[in-house]
Amino acid sequence: MNSFIVWITFSLLIINITSTDAFARDPSKPVGCELERVKKMVGYVCTNLNLDKIPKNLKSSTEVLDISHNHIKNLLRTSFEPYLDLKFLYLQENRIRDIEDETFSKLEDLEALDLSGNGLIHIPPEIFKLPRLRNLYIADNSFRSFDNIPSPIIAPLQKLDLSRNNLERIPKEIGILPDLYHLNISSNPLRDLTPQQFSPFCHLKEVNISDSRLKTMRCDCEKVTRFLERKRDIYIFSFYCDGNSAECRFENSTFTETDDYEKCMSIRRQVLEHETAQVTWSIIGLSVLGFLIIFIGCLYCIHRRNVNQMRKKAKINNPAVKPKMTAANNNDPASDESTTGSPEKLLIKRSDV
Repeated sequence: MNSFIVWITFSLLIINITSTDAFARDPSKPVGCELERVKKMVGYVCTNLNLDKIPKNLKSSTEVLDISHNHIKNLLRTSFEPYLDLKFLYLQENRIRDIEDETFSKLEDLEALDLSGNGLIHIPPEIFKLPRLRNLYIADNSFRSFDNIPSPIIAPLQKLDLSRNNLERIPKEIGILPDLYHLNISSNPLRDLTPQQFSPFCHLKEVNISDSRLKTMRCDCEKVTRFLERKRDIYIFSFYCDGNSAECRFENSTFTETDDYEKCMSIRRQVLEHETAQVTWSIIGLSVLGFLIIFIGCLYCIHRRNVNQMRKKAKINNPAVKPKMTAANNNDPASDESTTGSPEKLLIKRSDV
C-alpha cells in the first residue's frame, strides 16, 4: 500500500514537472522580438516577452517598435540611442514610472508615441519638442496637470489622447495646437470645462468627453456641447447631458472665442500659405524641367536630321567623281591596252598596221 502511494506521488510529481517545463517552453510564445515589414518599414514586435528594458540587439534601421505589455519600469536617455530612425513607438501597458530627461530628444523622426497604461505622473517635456510627432497617446496614467511642458509646443500634434487620467480641466499649458483635430479627454474628473478652453485648437474636428463629471453639471454641459456642436461644428463622441437644460440661460459672450483662437488661425494660415507656396514652386520647377527636357529633345532631333541630310548629300556627290576619272583614263594609251582585251587582239591590230 505504501509503495502504491509512493508511486502515485512520484507520478504526479513527474507530470507536474513536465507540464511546468512545457509551459515555460511554450512554442507559441516567441523567444525574442519578431521582425516584420510594416508598409516597407523595418518593424519589430516585442510584446508579452517579460522584458524589463529596451532590447539592444535589433537593427539600427528600425522604424516601428512595439514593446507593449512588458515589465519595463525605467527609461534611460540611452534606451533608444541605437534606433534613431524610429517613427512609431509603442510602450503601452508596461510599468514605466521614471523617464530620464532627453530620453526621446534624439528621435526627431518620431511620428507616433504611445505611453498609455503606465501610471506616469509627469510627462517628459522633450516629447512636445519633437518636430514630426503627430499622434500622442498618454491615456491611463496619473496626470493632473502639465506644469513642465515647454511653451510654445513645437510638435505638430494631430491626435492627443488624455483619457483616464486625473484632469479636472484641459491643461492650459498645452497652449495653441493649430493642427490638432482629435482630442480625447474622456473618463477624467472634469469640473472646470468652458468653451474658451477649446479656443487654442482652431482645427479641432472630433472631441471625446464621455464618462466625465461634466455630464451631471447640467448648464456647464449644455454650454460646452452647444458651443462645440453648433458654433464650431465639432463631432462629440457618444455624449449627452443629463437632465433638462431649458433652465439654462446663456449670454452671447458665453460662446465668444479667446485671442488664442485668432492666433491659432493666424498660424494655420501661415502654414497653409507656406504649403501652397511649396506646391506652386514645385509645379513651376517641374514645368521648367519639362520645358528643358522638351527643348533639349527638339535640339537633338534637329541635330540628327542635319546629320542625316549631310550623309545623303555625301552619298550623292561621291559617285559624280568616278565618270570624270573614267574619261581621263580613256585618253591614256596605257589605259587602251588595259581595256582592249587579250594579247591576241593587240597582235592583230599591230599586224594590220
